[in-house]
Amino acid sequence: MTRAPLKWPQEALFGAKAVIGRGHTADDLSSFIFPNPWLNIPVLAMTAPRARSAGGRGNGPFFVHIPEPGVYCCPVDPQPMQILLIRHGQSAGNPFEEPEMPAHGYLSEDGESQARALRETLTGERIDLIWTSKLGRAIRTAAVALDGHKVPVKHFGFLNEWMPAPEARTVNSTVWEEMNKGSDTWEAEDTWKTPLGEGTLEFVARVGPPFLKELSKIGVHARYGGFVVEEHAQDLSLAVVAHGGTLAALLGFLLKIPPFPAGVFSFELTATAHIKLKKQGTVWYPQLTIPAPHLK
Repeated sequence: MTRAPLKWPQEALFGAKAVIGRGHTADDLSSFIFPNPWLNIPVLAMTAPRARSAGGRGNGPFFVHIPEPGVYCCPVDPQPMQILLIRHGQSAGNPFEEPEMPAHGYLSEDGESQARALRETLTGERIDLIWTSKLGRAIRTAAVALDGHKVPVKHFGFLNEWMPAPEARTVNSTVWEEMNKGSDTWEAEDTWKTPLGEGTLEFVARVGPPFLKELSKIGVHARYGGFVVEEHAQDLSLAVVAHGGTLAALLGFLLKIPPFPAGVFSFELTATAHIKLKKQGTVWYPQLTIPAPHLK
């Protein structure tokens, strides 16, 4: 999938700064400067402080100083901080295993294909940090789908999937199905906590507060019903690769939706939810953004 095209306005002011959007590289900068007949003049380009560079290829956004009047790219507001919540691909192997690195064999053939398709969808998406659960299917999905993003990767146990009761973790699928028999006929209000495993409130408490603690370490502090974001973190892009239940619990927690045993959100395999932090006054509030991938 190609990157979004660079846009051209009617005019720009002398001495202004403009931004070539995230995900563009130094090659795009060359394209930006030369193909348009109006741009055959000197342009001074600088990468952002945290822009990645590999072999001379900067990873945008690029800040472009316009040294004289003319027609250039339009000024673009820097993208606010975002969190991408990504579910793993179809799994294979032991679902409760926390593997050594690198992780192999935790996605089926279809799961590997799904992760590769996700990689194409995320082409051009700037990612500064990757967090995953400690389970094999999430780690492997991140390795395939986010291949090429040379950024720090951390693995957290609090992002692991809903955990069944200890005695259920070693049974085969036949016994597990027997244990679950009839559970879909239970009323939701009767399933806050069952013998099958973690209760609803236990699950949210295991996922949500530790996530906020890790956010605080990177400069994003939960305050006043939203977040106070340090300057260096205001345009960070964080990818979180985990599990359907975990991500649904985390999404509801971040959006301040009260927990309930019948889930509000459902993540399909390799689905991605985009949360962007929007500043209101001095506080940044999370918003669920529904992307339009067909417009990329």
